Amino acid sequence: IGTMDIPLFDLIKPFLFTTHMVIWRNMFDQELQWDEIGFSLSVLLLHIFLFFGISMMAFRKKDILMLSTLGIVNIYLTNAFEFWGLQYLTSFKTCFIYSLSPFLSALFCYLLFKEKLTQKKWLGLIVGVIGFIPILLAQSTSEELTGHFFFFSWAELSVMAACVCSVYGWILLGQLIKEQGYSPLMANGMSMIIGGGIALIH
Repeated sequence: IGTMDIPLFDLIKPFLFTTHMVIWRNMFDQELQWDEIGFSLSVLLLHIFLFFGISMMAFRKKDILMLSTLGIVNIYLTNAFEFWGLQYLTSFKTCFIYSLSPFLSALFCYLLFKEKLTQKKWLGLIVGVIGFIPILLAQSTSEELTGHFFFFSWAELSVMAACVCSVYGWILLGQLIKEQGYSPLMANGMSMIIGGGIALIH
């Protein structure tokens, strides 16, 4: 919606719409500036090792595993799956798949925290998931190049995996904030350092 050439949208676009999926999609069509990327990576690695060392001394040992899991799942795996899928999916379809997040959140809360789901909630989940199927069945030529698993393309499954990792990561972040007493900036920043470091090594 944010990419439509409608004058009214120009006024409200900064507040209601996002085009980051389109920007990420266009990155695959642009030539990379390796000199600038190399310099940025070297500076970033220095910061990662510096702050990672400091944080290991500051964090409680029992929380290091949860923070590492948060970095791997919420930062590294989420973005790795998403960027691979974006090479073959449109930004619209990627955003559409990400709207599965509320359904996944409800399922995670049911499975992990034994939260009760009423019959109406189960009915809403089922109807919502069924509503996604027609969009997922409509596949472009680029999607078909990735192959299929049942009636899903691997590109769709990759973005779905990104969505699952993202939702689970937010649940972990909530646990660190509410149960372990970390500030959102500290927990999120540490997870970015860990996930970003793994992405650079990969």
